Parts: sequence; C-alpha cells; structure tokens
Amino acid sequence: MMFTLSNSNTPVITFDNTTVNFIDNHKHLGLTLSSDASWHSQISEIRTQAMKILGSMKALKFKLNRNTLNPIYISYMRPHLEYASVVWDNCTQYEKESLDKLQYEAARTVTGLTRSVHFKKLIKEIGWVSLSDRRLIQKLIIVYKARHNLLPEYMQASYVSASCRKS
Repeated sequence: MMFTLSNSNTPVITFDNTTVNFIDNHKHLGLTLSSDASWHSQISEIRTQAMKILGSMKALKFKLNRNTLNPIYISYMRPHLEYASVVWDNCTQYEKESLDKLQYEAARTVTGLTRSVHFKKLIKEIGWVSLSDRRLIQKLIIVYKARHNLLPEYMQASYVSASCRKS
C-alpha cells in the first residue's frame, strides 16, 4: 500500500522477481487504512457493524425495557462507534454526523421517544455523552498520559520525538 494524495503513477516495485501489487485499503488491527489517507472505508465499516446491532435492538425494543436496552447499546454498539477513534477523528464532519445519527437512533430505540425530540435533549435525558465529546475526552486522556510519562514506552518515544520536532 502506498499512501499518497497524488494521482501520479505508482512506481513499479519488484521483490524476488515478482511485481508488488498496490492495494487501496488494508485492515490492520481492526482499523481500515486507505491509500488516499481518508477514513471513508473505516467509517463505512463502523456504520455497517453498528447498524447490525441497532437492527437487533430495534427488533427487541418492544420485548425489552429501557434498563436492558441501554446496556446493549453501551456494551455492543458503542465500542464499534469508538474503536480507534483517536486515530480516525480527523475524518470529515459528514462522516462524524453519520455516526452521531446512529447514536441518535440507538437513543430513540432505548427510550422509545419519537423523532421530534432534539438530539441533545435525548442524549441528556438518557444520560449518554455525545460521541464527539467522548472522542475529545479520549484524546485528552492520551495527551495527559503523554505529558506525565504514563504511556507505554513505544508510544512515549513517538510522542517525545514529535514534541521535539515542534520545539
């Protein structure tokens, strides 16, 4: 995989007399990396997984009460919406809003409220933190840990070298 924003021709690379083929996307540790440095494929994968769980929640909403549906969202759906978010949080605003809509639908499913209830009021009523706020908190935790030498050594070394380049 070659990461570039350029549309120029890709170089021909051979290894042991075999031409290496370039790919557009690669999944690594559950994170889909794209050669154009966008997060479209990652967000699409997140949405697909979250929609499957949301569909199950909607099927159960008349059989289970709110106290049962809420932990289903928190335990099964939200981890998909947040996995590696400190990495992909620079995705487009449209992509972030598409994830917010899934959280909104989950909140409506859990509470049984109608679409007329505003997103912020619904999230506050159910007691959830918005996905954007949760991503911000996760990034702040990483910065705090980096500043106080609490990151694993392999992460601390890259944080220190990045800080040195800025000074």
